[in-house]
Order: sequence, then structure tokens, then C-alpha cells
Amino acid sequence: FFQSVVVRTAGFNTTNFAILSTPTLLIFLLLMFIGASPGGTGGGIKTTTFAAIFLSAIATIRGKKHVEVFKQTIPNDLLYKAFSIFLFSLSVVFLGTLILSFTEPNLPLLHLAFEEVSAFATVGSSTGITPNISIAGKYVLIASMFIGRVGVFTLALALSKKTISTNYKYLDGYVMIG
Repeated sequence: FFQSVVVRTAGFNTTNFAILSTPTLLIFLLLMFIGASPGGTGGGIKTTTFAAIFLSAIATIRGKKHVEVFKQTIPNDLLYKAFSIFLFSLSVVFLGTLILSFTEPNLPLLHLAFEEVSAFATVGSSTGITPNISIAGKYVLIASMFIGRVGVFTLALALSKKTISTNYKYLDGYVMIG
């Protein structure tokens, strides 16, 4: 239990991550990506963002039109924000891992992904390969730390153009999904 909390927020190492099995590292990757709860200093997409996405998937499977939890309905704009944060974050982590796989071809991909997610989620955990990463790879990790700390949604809003509010709405368009 202690280690599952540590990999989400603290960076406090009580375990040598380099000797952990692949399934354990993958579980820790997921926990780091989800991260801490909002309002704290921990990174990741946040537990509430993950919960909103998970509850939205459950509502979709059950055929419900609204996402409900604790006798309240989660507004669609919050769900859109949650999905946006998830997709932007996943894109940053994927791109960072992809670049690291090019700059560090001799290091295991799982360990590179672990370092990338740890940097993005500002966790501080490591499999011990950080000293062996090239300068270019370290810049990738620095960029991920910055993006993860500032927040992908905040960064996207800061870099986006301001849109002018319109008084009209297009007709609903239905696209085949799945």
C-alpha cells in the first residue's frame, strides 16, 4: 500500500524500481500517470480526472445519457475538460517516450516510459537509468516535468487563440464510434 501512494506523489524510494517485474512497473506507471488528488502538489492527471473518465465510460456502457455520482450529475463541460486533459497528457507522455526511444536506443523501453511518466507526473521515482540518459534525453524529461507541473490544460489554454463567442449552434452531427 505504501509504495502505491509513494509512486503517485512523493518520489520517496524504499524500493529499487530497476528490479521490479514488468507487471509491477506497468501498474506503477498507471498510478504515476493518474497521480495525486487536486489541490495537492502531486502531479499526474489527478484522481478526479481519472474518476470522471471512468464514470463516463461506465455510464456509456450502461446506456445512460448523464454521468451521475453521489446523487449528482457531472456537467458535460467538466467531462470534456477531463477527456482533454487525459488526451493531452497521454500525447505528451507518448511523444516524450518516443523521443527518448530515439535518443536512448540502448535502454529498455519500459524503463524509458517509467522515467518519462515519472517526470511528467513530477513524482521523482526512477529505475536508475537517469544518469545514463543523454543530454537530449534529459531535455525531454525537463520539458515533461515543466508541462506536467504547469498542467497540460493550463498550457494549452495559454497557447491557444481566444475564440469569439457565437450566438448560434450547428446541428448535431452523429458519427459512427467504435
